[in-house]
Amino acid sequence: MDALQYAKDLIAFDSVSRQSNASVSDYVERRLKEQGFDTERIEYDDHNGVRKVNVIAKKGKGTGGLAYFGHTDVVPADDWRFAEHGPFSADRQRQQVVRSGQLRHERLDCLHAVGR
Repeated sequence: MDALQYAKDLIAFDSVSRQSNASVSDYVERRLKEQGFDTERIEYDDHNGVRKVNVIAKKGKGTGGLAYFGHTDVVPADDWRFAEHGPFSADRQRQQVVRSGQLRHERLDCLHAVGR
């Protein structure tokens, strides 16, 4: 899968911080396992009873190797103002992917890099 498809997939998940991030975490975990990572899930319910998931992954033996750890929830997009596309869709313009202010690019970089 190419980086643009990863970006579209990750951006499409509506996992704002007041909701569960389980579905995007499932996606990230599946992709990491496809790349040969060993994964561990930590699940809990936050103070509002919303299910939260952390995925931790490692590729390699012993103290070396490559590790993945990051958050998959995003800030709410309640004030989204762009009529051309919503906050959970990717729009390619002038060779750039336009997205909301979501901080998922670290996950994208990691998933794309380990696949090469």
